[in-house]
Amino acid sequence: MPASAIVTVFGQSTCPNFRKVCQLLSTYRMDSTKFQVFEFDKQADWPVEMVLELMKIRHGANESPIVFVSGQFVGGLEEARRYDRTHGFEKI
Repeated sequence: MPASAIVTVFGQSTCPNFRKVCQLLSTYRMDSTKFQVFEFDKQADWPVEMVLELMKIRHGANESPIVFVSGQFVGGLEEARRYDRTHGFEKI
């Protein structure tokens, strides 16, 4: 997990829920020190299957997107929306 990012999102660029999470976060105009996105299908040097398996084992995440805030697992799209309603991404 990149130490510089407060919000980190992992997912497939073609996944509709991944795009919705990215769209939600982009409304807050976070700079690159606060928000990082990793698209599995665009990370040629990543062992994608291994990363997905680790996410599933460690966090129970088995679908895109996978969202972290301050290094803590949040979940997918619905959990990110809930986090936004209760904590507010605008405060980051």
